[in-house]
Amino acid sequence: MKELSIVIPVYNSFECVKELSNQIQDALKNIEYEQIMINDCSKDSSWEEIQKICAKNKNVIGINLRKNSGQDSAILTGLNYAKGKYIVIMDDDLQHSPYDILKLYEEIKKGFDVCYANFAHKKQKLWKNLGSYFNGKISQISIGKPKDIYLSPFKIITKDVVNEIIKFENLFPYIDGLIFQVTGNITQIDIEHHSREKGKSNYNLIKSIKVFLRMLFGFSTMPLNISTYSGFTCAFLGFVLGIIYLIQYFQGKADVKGWTTLVILLLFLGGLILVSLGIIGKYLGQIYLTVNRQPKFIIKEVKKTPTTFTSSSVKVEVIAESKNKLHEEAYSFDGGMTYQKENYIEVSENKSLEIKVRDEKNNESAVLNEEIQNIDTTKPTVLIEGSTKSGEETRSNVLLTAVVNPDTAPSGYKYQWYKGSSKIKNATEITYNATSSGSYKVVVTTGSNNSSTSEVYIVKIKSTSSGGSSKPSGGNKKPNKNNNPSNNNQKVPPVVKVSGNPTKWTAENVTLKISATAVNGLHSTAYSFDGGKTYQKENQMQI
Repeated sequence: MKELSIVIPVYNSFECVKELSNQIQDALKNIEYEQIMINDCSKDSSWEEIQKICAKNKNVIGINLRKNSGQDSAILTGLNYAKGKYIVIMDDDLQHSPYDILKLYEEIKKGFDVCYANFAHKKQKLWKNLGSYFNGKISQISIGKPKDIYLSPFKIITKDVVNEIIKFENLFPYIDGLIFQVTGNITQIDIEHHSREKGKSNYNLIKSIKVFLRMLFGFSTMPLNISTYSGFTCAFLGFVLGIIYLIQYFQGKADVKGWTTLVILLLFLGGLILVSLGIIGKYLGQIYLTVNRQPKFIIKEVKKTPTTFTSSSVKVEVIAESKNKLHEEAYSFDGGMTYQKENYIEVSENKSLEIKVRDEKNNESAVLNEEIQNIDTTKPTVLIEGSTKSGEETRSNVLLTAVVNPDTAPSGYKYQWYKGSSKIKNATEITYNATSSGSYKVVVTTGSNNSSTSEVYIVKIKSTSSGGSSKPSGGNKKPNKNNNPSNNNQKVPPVVKVSGNPTKWTAENVTLKISATAVNGLHSTAYSFDGGKTYQKENQMQI
């Protein structure tokens, strides 16, 4: 799992995204991170710039939406893809400095679920500052925001909270509203708000009002309450006026005066009725669109740096977490069309995988797209195996064999053995008889000049000859009595084989496992992975 995921919605910001990515890369050079940039159907060349960044930086994932969905929907798209332990949300205009991410990161590690960046001095237009103030006051009532918390677009959230946020099924997401629905363990720290150096803001007054209404109608019944209270107030005033006019009638004071008042009241009450109906209609419209499962966002394509695989097939494994138990057939690699019990699949050709997981209640995860590219079926995968010749139990020599992957026949391959960095003369066969300790490697080359290398280190080869000669004994020669493994006083080194593919690893880590046999019993702490400096009981280690 990555430590940090940086989610950045992008809209018409091609001038900023390259510099933003460079700063993030520099700021987080000592942290495992991923950067997710969501292009919200920009009208400029933002997507082209994101694609260029993805091709050069393996930490960057670009997501291109099929239509403009709004900033919060774009952020929700990124949250569905984020794998980090902590997720940072920030703008694309460099007004949020990537170098401040570490400040938010250090603060949230103190045990908070969310940490907002508080901008003491906002470098933006006056109407935006007034709008932020008004929005903050209303949000205290509508979503229960604490008075001292500023709803900043620059924030960091724990993965547990994000997992709850992405369960939201309403068509009109509002990230801050979702956060306050999930947790109250929230803090903030002071961060400098920078001026926008390139381009112009994409938020005008109309878009800001839309975001405000999304918060008001999507996460609160306050408009309905206001409508209800207004109705009761008008009804009460109407009742009081009715009594007053009735008294005047019986006192003989009634006349035809008051037409102006009557018209004003009719217009006021008629307008109030229409506003109330509009509020009710707004809620009903949101319910209708949500019930009809209109998508919150539609992904057109996903880009990231392709991984180069040196073997002819790749094992893609899924690690899934769920509060409910996973379904018996939980894993899909084709976007949910078919499911299987196994959480892995072997891929032997370049292809796109759409990975989904479902639980026992048939809840499905969001689609995770993985591009498998650059699988080279012509390049051999090589592993060196060592063995002793029959009858030579004293390990006077080791027969090294170059084992080529079974996907392609070894015929037609050329073999060249090396000791250290020097070629071994006439060592051009699939096997080589090593008679002394040292580092051996083999280079296997195909007819199309693709080659792979495997290397093995032989710690010690014991000679059967007197005087410590390293010359190998003949295959028919009887072993020396002093070297007979049945002699308990004779220390016979164990035969060791390390299992593991020596080519580039495609997984995040690899477990090396030693299989060892010895005539004498193995020591209680028998295995060393650092040349004999330390030993351990376990016969394996993870890299």
